[in-house]
Order: sequence, then C-alpha cells, then structure tokens
Amino acid sequence: MSKTIFNTEEFGSYEFTTQLIEIDNDVFNRTTEQVNNIINTDNLNELNDKDLELYKTYVHEMTHFLDSTTTIWGVEYSARLNRYYKYQNEQTLGVLAINDAEITSNDNNLILNNSVDKFSKIKYKLEYSRDLGAAVVLYFLDEYENTLHLASLSMLALLEGHAYVKEQLVAIKKHKLENDVVELAYLKNKIKEETLEIKSCEYTVYLALSIQLIPDIDIEIHLNILCKIFEICLDLPSIYLASTPYFLFDMVFVNCCSEEFISQLKLEFARGHNRHILALLLLCLVLNKIHNNIIPIDANFVDNLEMYILEDFGSATQSFDELLKLIKGHWQMEMESSISLLKDLDAELPVSMATQRMSLGWGLQNFENYNLPDITTNFVDKVSFNKRLDFDTEQYYNQVEEKSKLLKKEIASYGIRRDHASPEFSHGFLEWIQENPEGGIYTHFYD
Repeated sequence: MSKTIFNTEEFGSYEFTTQLIEIDNDVFNRTTEQVNNIINTDNLNELNDKDLELYKTYVHEMTHFLDSTTTIWGVEYSARLNRYYKYQNEQTLGVLAINDAEITSNDNNLILNNSVDKFSKIKYKLEYSRDLGAAVVLYFLDEYENTLHLASLSMLALLEGHAYVKEQLVAIKKHKLENDVVELAYLKNKIKEETLEIKSCEYTVYLALSIQLIPDIDIEIHLNILCKIFEICLDLPSIYLASTPYFLFDMVFVNCCSEEFISQLKLEFARGHNRHILALLLLCLVLNKIHNNIIPIDANFVDNLEMYILEDFGSATQSFDELLKLIKGHWQMEMESSISLLKDLDAELPVSMATQRMSLGWGLQNFENYNLPDITTNFVDKVSFNKRLDFDTEQYYNQVEEKSKLLKKEIASYGIRRDHASPEFSHGFLEWIQENPEGGIYTHFYD
C-alpha cells in the first residue's frame, strides 16, 4: 500500500489475493479523468505536488503488481495463489502459506515504547522461530541502546521497500529534470528523516540500515543500490539462490547467532525461501565493497551494480559475462516452467504479464514497457494506462472476490507458520554433505 509520507491515510492499495490495484482519488481531490491523465503523463514537470503524489502512488502500487506477476518470486506466488483458487484444499493452502508467512512475518512485531516516534539505530540478530524457521529479528534502539521496537525482517519489507524506493526515485528524477537544487536537497533530507520513524519501518528498514552502515554517501546512491538488490532478489533463479556464497552468511551473521542457525538459513535458501534475507546479505556485500574501495562510486556505478552484486556467485575461473549468460538461461527456463503451470491453472492475468516479461528479457522493466490492466478509483470507476492490457478486470474480480475472502479466512485460521527443518537437523545435514559429497542416506537422531 502507499501512504502519504507515512501518515495513516492510504492513497492506494494493491491486493495480493486479487492482484488488483485501487487508488483513492478523493484523497487527491481529482476526478477519474484527471487520474487517467496523470498516470499517462510523459512529462513529470507537468505534475504539481498533489499530482506528483498521485503519480508516485501509481508507481508504488504498480511496482507491487509487477513484482507479483513478472518475477521469479512473483510467478511462483501467482502459481501457488491460483492453485489454491482452483483446488481449495489443505495441501494448496499449506503451500501458499509459505509465501504468506514470509510476507506477513513482520506481524510478529512488538512495540516496547509507545511514547517514542523515532529510533537512533538498528541492530539485528539471526534467530530461530518454531513457526517460521530462520528469522532475522530487528532491534530498533534509542541513543542509549534501549530497545524501542522489535520486528522480524519480512518479504513485505522487501516488497514495500522496492515500491518506496521506486517512487522516491521518481520524485528525485523530477527535481533533477527541473534543475531544482533546493527542492532536491529538501527531499533527500526528508527521506533520511523518514527512515528513522518507527511507524515507517516496513517501508524503510533496508534504507535505514544502508544509511546507518555508510552515512556519508548520497541518498540517491543508497536508493539505487537497494533498487538493484531488490530486483535481483526477486528474480534470481532458484539454483543461484541455493548457491548463495557461504562467506556472505559468515560476514553478516557470524557474531550474532549460532552455527546451527546459519546452517538452517542456508538450507532454507536451498529450498528457495527467504529472499528478503538474501537482500540483507547483498546489501552488506555491496556496502562492504564500497567501504573497502573495492568498487568506485563513479559515473558508471549504477550501470555496474548488477556486476558488483552477482560476480561473487560465479566460480574463480568464470568471467562475469559467462556467469550472467548462465543466470539468464536458468531464469528463462524457470519463467517458462512457471508460465506453463499458470496456463494449466487458467491464470490469465499473471500469464499475460509474465509472457510480456519473457519478451522483454532479463532485468526488471519499468511499468511503461508493459501493457497494463485497468485500475479502479473508489471501487467504482476504471482508469486505463495508455498501453492497456486487453483484460476484463471487473469480470475477473467478480470471479475471485469470494475465493479471496475465503482465502483470507483460511490463512488467518492457518496462522503465520511454514514447514521447515530444525537448526540441529540442518547443521548436521550440511556437515554430512561436506563429508559425503557423493551422497548417501543421512540419518539424524533427536535428543
């Protein structure tokens, strides 16, 4: 969802169970026709404050939609969602709950001091949850290191963080096009201040950590780093997620958890889980390279970010071009497999979006490159992007509305949990794999 600078008023919403967008045009005091003109503008300079906020809301919600329908993570989620809608049984609910638990694990938050709105720093610790498995717990501290707030790092933080970063980059782009140095400086300072607000942490925790670790680089650099990291985490083929370099786990967690917890997280990566924790690993990797002058912040920095992030996933003898070719090949195979499954499930909307993404190729694309479905304003009127997807959103909503309501009830009853291996089993299994590279049968005895 998108809110106006983190107040309680929602400007728009993306519904994960229907995969549809709604914008509250009454908040902006704009007609449906005006909303249509704003989202289709080809000149950001034409947008005043309210219109820019509306456009940013559209970017924010459309980022959620594209993340959920055009990425490796998104097509997997869409397949599990539509499989549940088709069969509506305990097995399909349990599989979908894996994604839901990763998204909603931030609900396990604990506010320890209601009188304080801002924190001074964040610390984190890799812990084990009986319901979720590996969990990164965030400690939001005051200047005396008293804990104000606890939260679990979640997939929602990645998804909201990606949407937030995209909309802020739009605002920065507008001020740079206008050469408005004063407004640009004001915006950057405002973003920094907002990252310290406890109520905004689900949007800005990655940005807050990035600024905390290297406070001296420009906020736009932080935003671009995170944008690329989020894109890679959402789109990295499962085989490469499973092959995340082990030194990253040790670099980020070695001083804040047991070896068994790290082993459990590694095993979950091998099962395709916890992309939001991968984002934390990659953020620490990039910032460590910047701190140690391994990568320069120069005119080519943004263009080279993909290489700086992915180069450690290859072998010592492999060039980055060779590595990227392999990654693209696995990405294509995984996307094709998921699209085939979505077709079998008659999931027309995600099939249409994922097929477009396949044509566009590797690397997340801006929404302008897609044919997009209609959105609604105030639950009634339709607004169409100038490159409109030929898809009847009203008919589709009528088909999934009751299924969506049932799913929410079933998920609420199921609870925030997912199947996982214990830390002790995970650690023993990974040690056994190292000792028995040719395979065999691993037996684990519980106390």
